[in-house]
Amino acid sequence: MISEQRNFLFVHIPKTAGNSIQNILLPFADDQLIKAFPQEIAPPPAQSQGDALPAYAQKFAARPMEELDGFDRFGLVHPVYNLRKHSPLRDYQRELPAALFQRLFKTTCVRNPWERLISMYFSPHRGPVTWDRARFLKMANKIASAASFVELPDDPPGQAPFSHVNLVMRQERLDADFRQLCERLDIPYQELPVRNKSSHEHYSVYYDDELVALVRDRFRADVEAFGYEFERPARRSFLARWLPFGRR
Repeated sequence: MISEQRNFLFVHIPKTAGNSIQNILLPFADDQLIKAFPQEIAPPPAQSQGDALPAYAQKFAARPMEELDGFDRFGLVHPVYNLRKHSPLRDYQRELPAALFQRLFKTTCVRNPWERLISMYFSPHRGPVTWDRARFLKMANKIASAASFVELPDDPPGQAPFSHVNLVMRQERLDADFRQLCERLDIPYQELPVRNKSSHEHYSVYYDDELVALVRDRFRADVEAFGYEFERPARRSFLARWLPFGRR
């Protein structure tokens, strides 16, 4: 998502509150919304000049609803550039004029990778899902790290992840970080809506030692950049769990 007028570029990494963020930023962005609701089967919107969207955007709009994101399914396309909802930073560099790419204020949001993968596994767009370790393992080996979304092809070896991003928001402190973004972009702050929320127990319930190690290794750049750890919720005492008037 980009806005030339407000001078921002938002990289939407899947399952990092991106739907909620884009919902607020969309009125200020250049991107166009495709299929805002599951029941909406509509042709792609026209550009302001009255022309049809580019062929790639029309093809996107024709995709089945189940291929789009989450409970509030929607897609984003740019009317000029070949950019989509989850385009990584390298696609923006390829599509945008160099001067425009350089000047845009770049932002994204990240999340604890162990939590992010569980949220993705139970995402509403997959329908009713029961826990299956083998299926999760197969999915985990295909999911890209947050760091990979903001790398550029000409980055030298050893370059710090996220060095191209001006503001990295973190889901665990999202309200404060999003307020900072709104102030920076001179956009009125709004409380972020809940979008595309998955339903599951605390993420740690689903992991064994092997899966914990696999995620730590595969998403090492994310873990080390933000100090993420695999966390287990504090266990309540026996009395706290069974007393009828204990705090819940």
